[in-house]
Amino acid sequence: MHYELWDAASANVLAVFDSEAEGLGVVRQLLASGWDPEHLSLGIDFDESEIGDDESLPPVLHGAALAKRANESMIQDSPHRA
Repeated sequence: MHYELWDAASANVLAVFDSEAEGLGVVRQLLASGWDPEHLSLGIDFDESEIGDDESLPPVLHGAALAKRANESMIQDSPHRA
């Protein structure tokens, strides 16, 4: 499985990641540089060699929900967390 980051405005894949954490890190960078969260979507997908049911995958995150998840993950991943 892999994570795909999409630009919803252009319907193009921006990047593919091995982990959600990698994808969320790039989302944070894009948001910090001024990207509109409504233009970003991050979701998990099966690799070409995998067989699976798309309905079993978690929902794609986009917009405000994606921005919230990216910010929450930064707090969770912080080494200086109390």
